[in-house]
Amino acid sequence: MKGHGTILYVLAIVPELAGATMPVCVENRARLDRWTVEVFEQELQSALRTSGFEIRYGACENAVRVSIYAAAPEAADGALGAARREGDRILPEISVYSGPVGRLIGTGLPALLGKALARVAVHEFGHYVAQTPHHGSEGAMAAYVTGPRLMAGRTRDFLIH
Repeated sequence: MKGHGTILYVLAIVPELAGATMPVCVENRARLDRWTVEVFEQELQSALRTSGFEIRYGACENAVRVSIYAAAPEAADGALGAARREGDRILPEISVYSGPVGRLIGTGLPALLGKALARVAVHEFGHYVAQTPHHGSEGAMAAYVTGPRLMAGRTRDFLIH
């Protein structure tokens, strides 16, 4: 039952997520190959579903926008991803950076890079749904992650708690 209290808390903060299927769009600004993007989308959907959220992919209008970039902006050097903020509000705009993620896991192989990028996106998605910039001590919301941790075998080991 671990994590269910957080999901209820999240749904209280962002009530439009309760029982709804959230539209998500993926922008491949890094120009990754289609296999990497397919693995990314499958892993993201699986991790979010297991965390209690249903998503559907589609157009970017009125959707959570997940943009994959090749590099992090200079101001975010060393970051693997980011959720855009406006004041205290975390917007439905998520960025993940394929270059830093690939370097951390030591490969650009589509299945591995797509999986790792999705797990970074789950972390940033957690900031959005909980409307907090704060981190947890474990799971998807941990402040720091290692390459092996990103590559953990089971999706259920990397969920929003």
